[in-house]
Amino acid sequence: MSEIGKINLLAARALADELIRCGVEHVCLSPGSRSAPMAIAFAETGRRLWVHFDERSTAFFALGLAKHSRKPVVALCTSGTASSNFYPAVIEASYSATPLIVITCDRPPELVDFGSPQTIDQSKLYGIYPKWHINLPVPSDDFQVDRYLKAVARRAYQTALSFPAGVVHLNFPFREPLIPEEIENRKDDSCEDMHSILTPDLEGTSPLSKASASKISDLLQQSRRGWIVCGYSGGSDHLDSILELSARLGYLLVADRVSNLGIHNVDRSLLISSYDLLLGGDPRYLPEPPEVVLRIGASPTSKNLNRYLRQLDLKFSILLDNFGRWHDPDWAADIVIQSSAKEFVDSVLQFLPDRLNRDVGWLSKWAELDSLVSCKLAETVLGINNALFEGRIFFELSDALPAGSQIFVGNSMPVRDLETYFPFTDKAFHIFANRGANGIDGVLSTATGVAASSGKPVFLVIGDLSFAHDAIALSISVKHSIPIKVILVNNNGGGIFSLLPYRNHEEFFELLFGTPHNLELGRVAGALGVRYHPCSSWQEFRDAVLECQNLEGPDLIEIRTDRDINRKIRADIRQEIQKYIASMNPI
Repeated sequence: MSEIGKINLLAARALADELIRCGVEHVCLSPGSRSAPMAIAFAETGRRLWVHFDERSTAFFALGLAKHSRKPVVALCTSGTASSNFYPAVIEASYSATPLIVITCDRPPELVDFGSPQTIDQSKLYGIYPKWHINLPVPSDDFQVDRYLKAVARRAYQTALSFPAGVVHLNFPFREPLIPEEIENRKDDSCEDMHSILTPDLEGTSPLSKASASKISDLLQQSRRGWIVCGYSGGSDHLDSILELSARLGYLLVADRVSNLGIHNVDRSLLISSYDLLLGGDPRYLPEPPEVVLRIGASPTSKNLNRYLRQLDLKFSILLDNFGRWHDPDWAADIVIQSSAKEFVDSVLQFLPDRLNRDVGWLSKWAELDSLVSCKLAETVLGINNALFEGRIFFELSDALPAGSQIFVGNSMPVRDLETYFPFTDKAFHIFANRGANGIDGVLSTATGVAASSGKPVFLVIGDLSFAHDAIALSISVKHSIPIKVILVNNNGGGIFSLLPYRNHEEFFELLFGTPHNLELGRVAGALGVRYHPCSSWQEFRDAVLECQNLEGPDLIEIRTDRDINRKIRADIRQEIQKYIASMNPI
């Protein structure tokens, strides 16, 4: 019995040491008893250890670290329901192809299903979402456990990182006593970083053969009227390649802001930046549609763009899915390629001439219309003086923040406002979002992880319900002085529901959908020791943003808005833009 604790710790050290050697730089854990051997083993390695008492927040924080670093991050917890709190982040990591190694510590198998406290069936707890799941054996001296666990660590690291990146789940049971009474010094076994040797490409190797790349190139050259439509695709290593492809083909770029392409050194004459408003009305007022569409990444955020694409009569459509999934909800793609975006585009570029003959007239029609609509939108939004309009937040941020700034945008209304109202700019911002499963939970924790990984301020635009879900994440930013700058858009409920058809059913709308909470969310900042900046005007907002850029640690900037007034402003803006488009091209 006295040897069990020692064997547990030796096994935990073997797994932890090898993960560190493979390249793990961050370990995130929530305190617990059953996870003691693994927690101690990781603490001994000297790598960055993030300890947070809330498991759901811990897992999303780990997701944020991995989202920024593009390297596997370990999320560790104890047994029982603690492990179930990791589930939302596991789903988001899976759908957004983010490398995450989840280690759930467990009771030994003989205690499962016999009423032992804090014991659940953790085998395949996360269902279909991990790329690899394994129930590790209880540590013993019956076999070469050290050698076995090092092999598991190597496989876990490479599986999480290889195309498509994702989640690995290691379920590790321990018997009591969990650790020895006296912890002996570990052997002088150097934890040298093997990452320079073990470097599987995050997005894998393109499966596209030279023959296939040549055929795709030939197809794309069959039309001079093409669009490259980019949704969220994670990372940034492929951006320059896509811009090169657009330039050579003379194809227009229609890019989600969360793809980072529409704000990344792009040729303005090849960009449609106001597509959400342009495509929201009668297509007869628009220039001729594209004949070919190359889609890259996840489905676009904009419903107007998706609706327009559904109605096109295309020569063909190609989907490049660099998440290794099948992002084709409209069943429209004639060809689906699951590959690294960069390697696919680079393969095709090899077979393209430096520059094809462009349909200059067609391109200029779209570019001119887009430029005019963008100017009209800016004039309209900045001219609203009788209320705080939520869409203006992104105009103000684009003006106030310097190039290279990091912006994390929450789901529901903020990400949609980003797509519609973030103006074209020469500044290269870095945009982050949880656009895998698109949930509103864990957003603050994820953004805090991005700020912790980068060491630079992250400006998070988040709604009040999403903030309330995850406000406890502010505690870890206070503890470690993480520069997360939260812009809280507080409209006292679910603002996005006000835009949906059932808004007109007053008898149940507020109860079931509007869900006003009437909470003084700014007081959360005071309770946790976070600087609080309430803003009742755009001048106060600008001042707060400028001030927060130079402050260490977290800040909370709150803007209170009115849901009904904002709903009317959004409708009026869309109506105004459609009238403007129609006036320039009467039928």
